[in-house]
Amino acid sequence: MSKLFYHPTIKLLKISILLLLFLGGDFGSNNNNNNYVEAFKVPFRVKDVLPVLPHQISWPVMNNLHSAVDLLPYFVGSVSPDNGTLQWKGACFYDNEARLDLTLADPDHDPALGGGLLRLKTSAAHSWTCMDLYVFATPYRVTWDYYFSAREHSLKFDSWEESAEMEYVKEHGVSVFLMPSGMLGTLLSLIDVLPLFSNTLWGQNANLAFLTKHMGATFEKRPQPWRSTINPDDVHSGDFLAVSKIRGRWGGFETLEKWVTGAFAGHTAVCLKDELGNLWVGESGHENEKGEEIIVVIPWEEWWELSLKDSSNPQIALLPLHPDVRAKFNSTAAWEYARSMSGKPYGYHNMIFSWIDTIADNYPPPLDAHLVISVMSMWTRVQPAYAANMWNEALNKRLETEDLDLYGILGETERRGIAFDELLAVPERDEWVYSDGQSTTCVAFILAMYKAAGVFGPVSSSVQVTEFTIRDAYMLKIFENNHTRLPSWCKNGNGQLPICQILGEYRMELPEYNSIEPYANMNENCPSLPPFYDRPLQCIIMYRSAVSRLRASKVCRRYPTRLASSSAAALQSSSSSGFFSWLTGEKSKSVPPLDFPLLGVELPSTLPDYVEPGVTKITTLGNGLRIASETSPNPAASIGLYVDCGSIYESPATFGATHLLERMAFKSTRNRSHLRVVREVEAIGGSVQSSASREQMGYTYDALKTYLPEMVELLIDCVRNPVFLDWEFNEQLQKVKAEISEASKNPQGLLFEAIHSVGFSGALANPLLAPESSIDRLNSALLEEFVAENYTARRMVLAASGVEHEELVAISEPLLSDLPDKKSPGEPESVYTGGDFRCQAESGDQQTHFALAFGLQGGWHDVKEAMTLTVLQILMGGGGSFSAGGPGKGMYSRLYQRVLNQYHKVQSFSAFSHIYNNSAIFGIQATTDSDFASSAIKLAARELTEIASPGAVDPVQLQRAKQSTKSAILMNLESRMVASEDIGRQILMYNKRKPLGDFLKAIDEVTLQDITQISQKLISSPLTMASYGEVINVPTYDTICSMFKSK
Repeated sequence: MSKLFYHPTIKLLKISILLLLFLGGDFGSNNNNNNYVEAFKVPFRVKDVLPVLPHQISWPVMNNLHSAVDLLPYFVGSVSPDNGTLQWKGACFYDNEARLDLTLADPDHDPALGGGLLRLKTSAAHSWTCMDLYVFATPYRVTWDYYFSAREHSLKFDSWEESAEMEYVKEHGVSVFLMPSGMLGTLLSLIDVLPLFSNTLWGQNANLAFLTKHMGATFEKRPQPWRSTINPDDVHSGDFLAVSKIRGRWGGFETLEKWVTGAFAGHTAVCLKDELGNLWVGESGHENEKGEEIIVVIPWEEWWELSLKDSSNPQIALLPLHPDVRAKFNSTAAWEYARSMSGKPYGYHNMIFSWIDTIADNYPPPLDAHLVISVMSMWTRVQPAYAANMWNEALNKRLETEDLDLYGILGETERRGIAFDELLAVPERDEWVYSDGQSTTCVAFILAMYKAAGVFGPVSSSVQVTEFTIRDAYMLKIFENNHTRLPSWCKNGNGQLPICQILGEYRMELPEYNSIEPYANMNENCPSLPPFYDRPLQCIIMYRSAVSRLRASKVCRRYPTRLASSSAAALQSSSSSGFFSWLTGEKSKSVPPLDFPLLGVELPSTLPDYVEPGVTKITTLGNGLRIASETSPNPAASIGLYVDCGSIYESPATFGATHLLERMAFKSTRNRSHLRVVREVEAIGGSVQSSASREQMGYTYDALKTYLPEMVELLIDCVRNPVFLDWEFNEQLQKVKAEISEASKNPQGLLFEAIHSVGFSGALANPLLAPESSIDRLNSALLEEFVAENYTARRMVLAASGVEHEELVAISEPLLSDLPDKKSPGEPESVYTGGDFRCQAESGDQQTHFALAFGLQGGWHDVKEAMTLTVLQILMGGGGSFSAGGPGKGMYSRLYQRVLNQYHKVQSFSAFSHIYNNSAIFGIQATTDSDFASSAIKLAARELTEIASPGAVDPVQLQRAKQSTKSAILMNLESRMVASEDIGRQILMYNKRKPLGDFLKAIDEVTLQDITQISQKLISSPLTMASYGEVINVPTYDTICSMFKSK
């Protein structure tokens, strides 16, 4: 398939792609949504009768009432036999509705399939002269129709193309697209576009007018001479050539390309000097004698002569590299790359996909996926070889499949639960090689050469040049910025920019020329938005963070800098496997081996015997959100976003929301697909996780601190901008159901849920896991509302361990400062009441599981009692009958010595505590043979009452428990993630981080009397009893209560 691109067909294909595939989008219309002003009905609308008026009157008005944007259909919905009636507001008719009926087989067609009848009903029109134009599509056909009068219409599908189309229509229906300007507006828009391809002065003027109207170009006339006499000695390897063609087929194509991408040039080339000082030009897209477009390196004189003879009237500017960049430009490496690519084809695959940065924000946005599929399907039928080469291979790359045709690709995406538009937005990768060999677009060829020559410096491995447009290229801050250094023959080039315009009657404009320093992941998921083609704020922030960090590292040299690659490519490879290896289990060949050191990351020096502990610093933003961190000599860092929002904030209508939010963490966002999130985390060797508790939600990211900007941006994006896509939501909902089913077989988990549900009245009684009765009520809209209500600035803390506080604030403040500042509703009330829960279950092992618990007011707000309760738990201890021994395993605890070592029918017997902000619950959980259940409960009551008796604990036992408690705290805090979580949760609770010494001191101050008093306070509260399994021998609740009252 190496020689597929023949001149006439490929030009038609490129133009068709721009007009049919790339130009389109959903302008916000949807079922039952009215995005048009319902005007009063009038006899006629002025713009509908303008064509019949004199040309001198009508044409200037019409030119301002329509534009090429009117060629962009928008998706109003899909209608299938099972989904009833589709309704929408039209451009011309007030109300529209459609219904699809399947029809019996037509004897003149395939008797096995049948067809369909699309019934449309239109209401009164805005005027008597307007018409609505529609496109109807399935993956197997595209058709159109128009409606002039308000009445019932029908569109007949005589027979489905094949059984696959019939099945598709049954499940997904026929897509309906409305042309927003109706019939006349669409025709006028075509009149605006079709002249662009004329190789005449009329066509040239049409291109200039189009770019002036839609992009604000000025086309200032240059003084003569329009052609420069170039001295090759002043041109150097790496100097960039920007070309803008303004007439003919290529002029029209480039005009649309410029409009789509925001670039003020439509083609590029690059200069090269050989060892003898001869000047050459490297170019992708050079047309050879066979009409094929290939990559060439040709002498300057030949390229210049072709440019002068080019009938498309090219405007050409030379963009010299900055002297500092030129000094590090490796000309030998550049030549090696150019020679290796010479003769290879133009990168059409890259051309189609590289500009799709996100699903919705490209300009113009991609068509609805239904129509994209339909257009691809039509081309597959007309030119199967071209279509297979143009997009089937690229889509297979994104799926890590081979040789699937378009319909196989559709089936695979549906099987995996990946939306087709999400698949289109997967970034193109530099190392992908297609069946016709390595290929690049004109700009990717140059930038890949720049990578080889060292222009991108330390971020080279994390820049995907296939994601660059021409505009992205000339915006790079690598070019000359000083007029005085330009050669004399260049002085007449451009009065505003330090460039050399060497050909053309109009002064070339390059907005934002030479303005962005190279940074990691640039131009991935960063679309340029109309009308000024500016970038989303998030991309700007990422750029500023990356550049400021790069500059700081150059000045301070605190530690080496390497910016993360979102494409997981620390080493380039010619292999295309590995992108979806997390799905298939295959080893990725696009990432370095584990024994290969990360570029720019060095092992830290050996630490001294003593390191001063980091001090926690806190910054409160204007909206009330708090940022807290502590430094650490560790080369890695852990950051987390903690939200004062757990299951206690749920209502009966939202039970299970936090459980599902935990599962939906780090899925697709408004800026990233789930695949991209996974790739970015893997690229830097990071680890992410989420947790949901009764009082807080936590989202954490652990990686080398070198990648702090990338960690912060991704973490905040995932927490702030989840989109809860239907297929991801449904997948996680099934996993939640599986977790609930698994939890129902876990006696310990059931007991802890039960002691909360019956032991508390109020918020703490809410289930931590989604109850089965609530599963069917959960949906993505509910999660969105829950997040909007609870994820507010004053209830969130960004905490980190192992980072510089000032750097963390500088990176995160722009990303968090616009969070809404809502007053916190306060923690929902919970009252400890006690109660009884018992569940007879056939476990097959004849065992009884039970827990006895008591409540305590105060919680973490009473640090002394909280630490005393923690010491009491360690003191009582316990475990299982098969626990491994050894220091710190609790073998000397009271419950181990007094129960587990004495009674063989007891399988496990241990103390537990759950301490919350304002209350706590403490007790004993046990598993025993069912015939010993009554005795085991008496043992639990004995242990709880005896510990409340003065003199029951000797000083040695207490001291051991205190030391063990302090050891557990200190060892836990050695973990970065635990330290980060501790910072976050303390800030949420105390609005400060208490010194560790305060907690250690509180432990040291625990006395025997404190143990006795807190134990007495516990057993004086109402009993909470929970049992599961063989509960026939479990005493009644009142009987167990009497065991404590009699003491």
